[in-house]
Amino acid sequence: MPFPPLDEQVAIVAFLDRETAKIDALIEEQRRLITLLKEKRQSVISHAVTNGLNAQRVSRTSGIEWLGAVPEHWELKRAKFLFKKSALPPPEDGEVVTCFRDGQVTLRANRREDGFTFAVLEVGYQGIENGQLVLHSMDAFAGAIGVSDSRGKCSPEYLVCDPTSAEIEPAYYGLLLRLMALRGFILAACPSVRERAPRIRFPSFGNLLLPVPPHHEQKAIVQMVAESNAKLDEFQFVAEKAIGILQERRSAVISAAVTGKIDVRQSATILPFPIDRVRARRFVAAEIIERLAHQPTFGRTKLQKVAYLAEAHANITELAGCYIRMPFGPLDQPMMDEIEANGGDDGIVIDDKRDGSMVRYRTTGTKGGHTADLRKWLGEERFTKLDHLIKVLSGLKTHSAEAIATLYAVWNDALIEGRSLTDEQIFSAFFSWHPKKGENFRADELPHWLDWMRRHGIVPTGSGSKTMSQIGTLL
Repeated sequence: MPFPPLDEQVAIVAFLDRETAKIDALIEEQRRLITLLKEKRQSVISHAVTNGLNAQRVSRTSGIEWLGAVPEHWELKRAKFLFKKSALPPPEDGEVVTCFRDGQVTLRANRREDGFTFAVLEVGYQGIENGQLVLHSMDAFAGAIGVSDSRGKCSPEYLVCDPTSAEIEPAYYGLLLRLMALRGFILAACPSVRERAPRIRFPSFGNLLLPVPPHHEQKAIVQMVAESNAKLDEFQFVAEKAIGILQERRSAVISAAVTGKIDVRQSATILPFPIDRVRARRFVAAEIIERLAHQPTFGRTKLQKVAYLAEAHANITELAGCYIRMPFGPLDQPMMDEIEANGGDDGIVIDDKRDGSMVRYRTTGTKGGHTADLRKWLGEERFTKLDHLIKVLSGLKTHSAEAIATLYAVWNDALIEGRSLTDEQIFSAFFSWHPKKGENFRADELPHWLDWMRRHGIVPTGSGSKTMSQIGTLL
């Protein structure tokens, strides 16, 4: 077993504490993003299936507790008038179809077969066809409701339904009934043979009062939800892939440090405190605010832009931002909320008149009290970059800082993707960032600010994470 000298052991521990904290913060940010994506998915479905797609609709009270108001032209009918119970015989050599809690109804072999108990005698099994609405009688309360994508056989515990007319779209009602289940109303509507074991049978299902949009609206809602889910799935895939890469990176860094494959003695500054995401954000925000608060052009929006550039350009990855493409540039709103919530501990006072005017900051503590610790943590190279960034942006108006941060972000995003852009392509990407950009900026402004960035060394290298399109605008 290797036995390095004590001072090297201490240096390795200090190095790993700092580097793994950075990686852990990035992993946590990706996990938070995945949670937000899942919440967005449910929000989109909930709004679409209960309110439709027309924002100018006239609504009326449905009289149904879980449903609330619905578009005025939608009907309300009992489920027994919309669906009839299927009674197909199981096909010979048909494979087992399973209704999962995430709403997918598919051949069990398409997902997994481990963890299931196989029946020796398939007594009462029924046939199931592609496109039929399926409710798992014992698991519907947990979301096991959907439309089958497979032909096969299934348990007699499944409630398999066919629409009573061509005007009923099973996929729409699969979404609607899952929403009802996740809001707890399937559980409330069904009798239980024991605690948390409700069974929904056709009489109980048939008595449910459900909205009936026109058929073309049902189809449009299903299509919109499918397109939305595809985009959210893409975001989630990228986030999950990033987590995997970061976890591999974490293991590799630990392995290399403890086996001596990398020499960390000079890079492992011993700090008298741990650096986590919250502390990193507080330190950097305090430095920016203390040095810029006296400027008449400095407020919340400019703080957001400088914080983004501090992470992307000065390589302060411990900030672990998740930046969305908002009208005024890259924004991580939860980060800003966190900074302002903790500001009082650092002697920062927020002046928000809540009248639409600029939100400003004042400092009340000892100025520069944290700077020495900040310099130790960042090291000379990163501290010098942050110092330069604050200096060159200090005299600029918010409008100018917005232009620089957005130009930097679109350029950096392209480099991350392995694309090299011409100036004209950067300008085009700037105006594609958000519809508001075309209202707030003239095309002849951008060459000036791109030249300013180059003259002041604020040029991206493709480091950090990409900004994300505002999820709501994609749907």
